[in-house]
Amino acid sequence: MITTREDLVRYAKGMELLGEIVSWNCSKVSISQTALQEALNSADLSTHVTPELPFQTAFTRACKNLGQRHLIRKLEEDSESLYFQFTREAREGEYFTYETEGKLTLSKETGKIACTVPELGQAVQVELDKELPLRKGADVSKLLLKLLEHRAGLFPVRPQGGCYLVMKEHSSFLDSLESFTGRVGGCLLRYPIPSGTRSGDQSVKLTIASALSSLINEYSNSIDNFGSDTKPSTLEKAADHIRVARFKVESYSAYLEDERTKLDDLLVAASERLKEKVSALAVGV
Repeated sequence: MITTREDLVRYAKGMELLGEIVSWNCSKVSISQTALQEALNSADLSTHVTPELPFQTAFTRACKNLGQRHLIRKLEEDSESLYFQFTREAREGEYFTYETEGKLTLSKETGKIACTVPELGQAVQVELDKELPLRKGADVSKLLLKLLEHRAGLFPVRPQGGCYLVMKEHSSFLDSLESFTGRVGGCLLRYPIPSGTRSGDQSVKLTIASALSSLINEYSNSIDNFGSDTKPSTLEKAADHIRVARFKVESYSAYLEDERTKLDDLLVAASERLKEKVSALAVGV
């Protein structure tokens, strides 16, 4: 057992890892969709996780580029378009004044803009066309989360997110992720967790247990919302979720120790709840 810094130094040469704490900084990233996919390919990562940027997201960024003098409020939305009101804000003496500039329509299908004030619509369209091919830090952060969830599992170290535990089995994947993040102008931070430290082993156990417990409770709570209009496919999906959760508990059992029993109890309760709900719905048919 490692209890002092000196113990850790002596242990370092033959150190075995439990996993790594990872975080990243992509605040300065601004890259084209094409360059983003090339970076994924270069790092041997999937390019199927880079959807097109939603028009509404690009529109929001485009409006920010216009400056602070416009107040933009969403008026309504239908199946084809989004509608916004532009209001000019100005300071006159002691007070701010507000003047409606126009109504703008954004097509969900094409990204084209129509506006009651053509000059304003044209200005927004120019900025929108600039933003559509770009991917910013927030986009890359979402991409990193998706890649981690798909390939390595995701265990938040803190409830607010932004810092995650990745087990040692996925070290080579983290190498690829680090390479990709650097290529796009970001930085992946990796903090190894050595095996054999009391606080490290305990923290890993509780982090995994907390994440799995939250997952099982989320599935279990969703079952309570099933009603007479619940489709059979939804019930089957709920059963699949429980099976996946059980598989994860079994996969990480070596790290869970005494927490395993608590998670097994949660899985049993969720399975029973699903069975009771299925029976109740069958009676009501």
